[in-house]
Amino acid sequence: MAKAPGSKQPVIALLGGGQLGRMFLENALRYDVEIHVLDPDPNCSCAQLASVFVQGRFDDRDTVLRFAAAADVVGIEIEHVSVEAMEALKAVGKSVIPDPSVLRTIKDKGLQKQFYRDHGIATLDFALIGDKAEIVQHAALLPGFLKSRAGGYDGKGVMPMNSLADADTAFDGPCVLEKRAEIAMELGVLVVRSAKGAHVVYDPVEMVFDPRFNLVDHLRAPARIDAALAKKAKDLALRVADAFAEPGLYAVELFLTKNGELLVNETAPRAHNSGHHTIEACASSQFDQLLRLYMGWPMGDVALRGKAAMINLVGEGGAGPVEVKGLDDVLHVPGTFLHLYGKKETRTGRKMGHVTVVAASDAELDQAIAVTKVHCRVVPVVVPARRGGEGGGGRAARGPPPGRPPRGGGGRRGRPGHSTMVRGPVLLSQDSTLRYDDRNEQPRFKPGASTSTRTTNMVGIIMGSRSDLEVMREAVDTMKEFGVAYELTVVSAHRTPDRMVAYAKGAADRDVKVIIAGAGGAAHLPGMVASLTTLPVIGVPIKSRNSIDGWDSLLSIVQMPAGVPVATVAVNGARNAGLLAVQILAIHDPKLAEKLAAFKGEQEEKVREGISVLKQQFPNGFDV
Repeated sequence: MAKAPGSKQPVIALLGGGQLGRMFLENALRYDVEIHVLDPDPNCSCAQLASVFVQGRFDDRDTVLRFAAAADVVGIEIEHVSVEAMEALKAVGKSVIPDPSVLRTIKDKGLQKQFYRDHGIATLDFALIGDKAEIVQHAALLPGFLKSRAGGYDGKGVMPMNSLADADTAFDGPCVLEKRAEIAMELGVLVVRSAKGAHVVYDPVEMVFDPRFNLVDHLRAPARIDAALAKKAKDLALRVADAFAEPGLYAVELFLTKNGELLVNETAPRAHNSGHHTIEACASSQFDQLLRLYMGWPMGDVALRGKAAMINLVGEGGAGPVEVKGLDDVLHVPGTFLHLYGKKETRTGRKMGHVTVVAASDAELDQAIAVTKVHCRVVPVVVPARRGGEGGGGRAARGPPPGRPPRGGGGRRGRPGHSTMVRGPVLLSQDSTLRYDDRNEQPRFKPGASTSTRTTNMVGIIMGSRSDLEVMREAVDTMKEFGVAYELTVVSAHRTPDRMVAYAKGAADRDVKVIIAGAGGAAHLPGMVASLTTLPVIGVPIKSRNSIDGWDSLLSIVQMPAGVPVATVAVNGARNAGLLAVQILAIHDPKLAEKLAAFKGEQEEKVREGISVLKQQFPNGFDV
């Protein structure tokens, strides 16, 4: 490969400076490689790491041509670039990966789907339509999903079409109408194909999506499928890469249907969210393989070093400067690796980083996922309200910088809610308990409910379903706030009655002093546990999708028969349940009582601050 004048190695021009580019650069820093990055955002993730950073639009033909004029290799970390510029750069002899023809096909969902059909690659049945008026001609594909052919990402540009009646509100323009399928699992397979046609294929990963943002919540590698099915998935992904017949890194997303059929959903011609685990889990990561492709070096080893998981850290709670909570908790876990993307502002639903875990067993992986999901969050820094009635808080959410199209990169670019079998985040293992003692600053995980390490005071936090953690996490946060040890697990009164009995009867022996039980719907869990133990039980009624705004849960908990008392709080009131548990423990714990007194004082001070602000506006108000 030719070298740029005055450079020891060829110059790589990378279009896009987001987190994928950052991780590519982090790997490339181990080599003597010069990498130039083009991005419209001067504060993008790559700005401080690139050999040369240029601010500019990567979707503008002339800007890209000027930027890459002195480069030997041109690559991308985002699809929304100027294909015309890449074609021109290839025409003058530069190495361009992915090939412009591949990128042109993949950028257009219609061309991509037609490509699979033309090459006999299994995919869901579909039709290409020019506008919404043509939907009526394809009633046989309903129920299905309508996907905009261009511009969609992370599940955007996609809408469900349950019947012809939905056509009236459908978005217009060129679209793909795709038939709905019953999906049991979503898989991802990375294929690396060299210029000589040689290839390596990573083991399939199992992707679990977050329904809130329609993004990958976490993935597991290898996928929990049998060896024969894993081979079929790898063979199918390789067929896709070979059909494109150009060098590159191909991230192929597959559907595994309930009847065991494998179908191609879509392909990304670049590094992908489904391959982030390879940084620690494989000898050669997806980013290392990409560099090897650019440089014409041999491909690396793709074998897994063990079981692995990757958990996305997604912004929540609004927009503003970045605060990452729970890092100490996560980094205590063996085999855990943190990646933050260097973004200056967080927004709800924005990818801010990820955690990778390498473990020897599925049980250890379950626990590490649980710790991360419970403790690690990316939120905006809270700006206190200013005196004089002016509000504070995080800044308003902003869109992408001028010239930056929305990013993809591992979001669910297919169909949100496409399957009745799509699972939400796996937060806790049904047969294991997470125990945490802030005084020892060490999370301890043991299968079942027992532990060899005893504490003086412990709060048991249980819930009827993993999905309840979104509410019950406030009780967890309260324990951490006051330094109270706790254990956290799933106990279903109806689906795991034996486990419930074992948990309740053994709680006192584990030094549990108070149990907080969250449940929705019929909400039998708090009462059933209370009937099996002498410990005080606090019930948290949870508003579930099938409940009557949580009223059914609340009434179920408060109407316990005489002799089986259960305390309760408001619907979704896990915060108050946690505070009540702390107050119970503080009766015999002077240090905890002091913390509670300080907390009460802070509460009073906040009210007095509000009174002071009010008096400035209305001097004649009541005072004591």
